[in-house]
Amino acid sequence: MTEKTPLIQRLAELGKTLTSPEVLSDTLQRIGETALEVLDADLVDIYQYRADDKTFNLPPIMLGDRRFPELEPQQVHSDDVVFKIVASAKPVYAVDAQNNPILSSEETPREQRPPKRFVFREEIASTAGIPLVVSEEIVGVLFLSYRQKQDFDQEFRASCEIFASHAAVAVQNARLYDTAQTRVERLAKLQEVNALILAEPASLDHIANAIVISLKDIFEATY
Repeated sequence: MTEKTPLIQRLAELGKTLTSPEVLSDTLQRIGETALEVLDADLVDIYQYRADDKTFNLPPIMLGDRRFPELEPQQVHSDDVVFKIVASAKPVYAVDAQNNPILSSEETPREQRPPKRFVFREEIASTAGIPLVVSEEIVGVLFLSYRQKQDFDQEFRASCEIFASHAAVAVQNARLYDTAQTRVERLAKLQEVNALILAEPASLDHIANAIVISLKDIFEATY
């Protein structure tokens, strides 16, 4: 790991990106690349999670030199490691990843699933998996994986959790921005409806039909 001063400088640089209008995937990519470098990880994965419908945005951010780069997760199941970490809401620091019950337990056989767990096929010795948490809500998981055994001391864990916090804030900021944009668009639609009602007299059927279409657009109804 690099010394504290360079780490602080890199984190300060990352902090500036959290308030920029950058696309979320680009921000998470930047966070992952910095974590890969600063924490000397072999692989970094960042998953986004939506608690309201218990789904993951796939594929995740995947960084580092992989043995099987073509294997991108297309679905997350209840026995997958990332789902287990979300369910437990606790970080996992596995010094011996290939003998850790969360990371190495047998998977339920499924079609189009790799024959081995990630830690075995990528020859991972140690892995850290940290939930991304904002206001007690889990919005994703950060993984840092190593092919050489790591001790994961307190200083390392603190650094991991800082990167996880940056990623969590990036996800939350992007969602708040999307929500604000949706509200602006809906308000504009409502103003169009109001203008239609106040406009020059037209047939009642025409106005009613236009209002229904506008409200359908506003609330994304399917009826």
